[in-house]
Amino acid sequence: MKHGLLFYLLIGLVCLLPTIAQADHIIGGDITLQQTGTSGDYRLAVHLFVDRTHPSSTQPDPFLACHIYRTRDNVRMNTINTFLGDIKNLYESDNICASQVKLQLAMWTYDRAVNLPAAAYNDPGGYYIIFQRCCRNASVTNVLNPNRTGLAFRLDFKIQTAVNSSPEFVLPEARYVCINDPFTMDFSAKDADGDKLRYELVDPLKGYTTDQAPVDYLGNSHATYPAIQWVAGTSALNPIPGLQPLKVDANAGRLTLTAQQAGLYVFAVMVTETRNGVDIGQVRREYQLPVVDCKKNTTTPPAITFNGKSTTAVERCDDSPVTIATANATGFTYQWQLNGADIAGATSTTLAVKEEGVYTVKKLFPYNCGTGATSEKVRVLPPAPPLAEILTNRTQLAFDGDEILLISASQPDTYRIRWSFNGAASGSNSTSLVAAQEGSYKLRVSTSDDRCASEDTIQITRFVKLVMPNAFSPNGDGLNDTWEIRNLNSLTDAEVFVFNRSGALIYYADKNGQPWDGTYENQKVLPGMYRYLIRAPGRQPMQGALQVIY
Repeated sequence: MKHGLLFYLLIGLVCLLPTIAQADHIIGGDITLQQTGTSGDYRLAVHLFVDRTHPSSTQPDPFLACHIYRTRDNVRMNTINTFLGDIKNLYESDNICASQVKLQLAMWTYDRAVNLPAAAYNDPGGYYIIFQRCCRNASVTNVLNPNRTGLAFRLDFKIQTAVNSSPEFVLPEARYVCINDPFTMDFSAKDADGDKLRYELVDPLKGYTTDQAPVDYLGNSHATYPAIQWVAGTSALNPIPGLQPLKVDANAGRLTLTAQQAGLYVFAVMVTETRNGVDIGQVRREYQLPVVDCKKNTTTPPAITFNGKSTTAVERCDDSPVTIATANATGFTYQWQLNGADIAGATSTTLAVKEEGVYTVKKLFPYNCGTGATSEKVRVLPPAPPLAEILTNRTQLAFDGDEILLISASQPDTYRIRWSFNGAASGSNSTSLVAAQEGSYKLRVSTSDDRCASEDTIQITRFVKLVMPNAFSPNGDGLNDTWEIRNLNSLTDAEVFVFNRSGALIYYADKNGQPWDGTYENQKVLPGMYRYLIRAPGRQPMQGALQVIY
């Protein structure tokens, strides 16, 4: 009576629901049953893989009806409606890989908390859950009439006195298969209870839904569920023909394949969980792999820039990070490498580097659907601080209008050069400067961002011939009464010193001072020999002997 009442309630619900058309956007899926406690509480989930390029994908079913049967006699035990929750997009919209095989894959999860008490589900033969829906996406390559072929997902389980959850497949990688290239993919499952898992390829199930009756609300009992009809040359154990047909590792759940023909191929993997040598459950996952000719998808190599300019070498003045970059091309992904090895997590268009070595960046098609390209090598050199050095063959201007060429020692192209004259910027940033005036010239070298500065200074003088007597007679007769140095006022900041025999300073004058009259502290000095010293910036000091005669 209880089951009969449930049947009429379902009939009433079906009559109230709007008509649901066949859906050609479903490309695969599976069912999981995860225990949430020890009193028969579980979470039942249906994972649907859908193709978002189809209009049907914009109108999800309001719920999915899952039917539970007893394995021994196929008696329906219960019907549980699951509701849409999580949505994960596995491929980005309008990706550049879709030019050959259009597929915008997403995973929809319908789930619901359920109670399956051990007292009601204690049959030693176990139970199974079925979800059915029609139809498949029309672009499938290896199924006859896919858009008129339904799907049936099945989960087999046994209620154990101990904790037990079904195996749960990992989220599949969003990848294309390249023709003639070896392909591997993790298609394993996790088991919360640590049960041993075994994998095998099986037939995807067609079930009993049709394009005329696409939804199985009532859950009529069936002893078996028919498989799909394979295109000639394909089968459950050979769903994707190739140099190495699709296989699954029985222990690890890893797929291997070397395909030969483009298309969209459906396959199914069944994972069996075993505890103490006894099989206690099975989960089937149905999925599709797009196969494309990746050689048709090519791109130009990316370029690496430093400070906005292409380069083959990056100079550094210290251990601070420097940033290298590549231009962003819409739709592509990037992977930086150091000395030929991928750098973990370095997938943006910029990279901050501290370690010296050879860097490259790979420009990759998303989802492995094309032949990528690698940049030219860029060497990041060891830290080398700037070293400013002015090179010239002379420092003295020989005549009016004379010029001296000042040259900076060789510097990396990325370094910044600035000249100044007598403390004022010259406005020149080139590697050389013409000096036409006497004075102080400074060269400053730094990185392009003005770090690690180094300076060098040089004094340019003008040739001046000093003429002076080596004796004079300050006796007041009007002849040679003073000691005068001609051209002294032509020397910038010149100074004159006269010392007596004991080394005491008895006369001092700058370039504009009065000639020496032979006195010290207003007294005539004694006749004899005295020593003089003439100094001017940028010139060698001049010294000699001077005789005072009366």
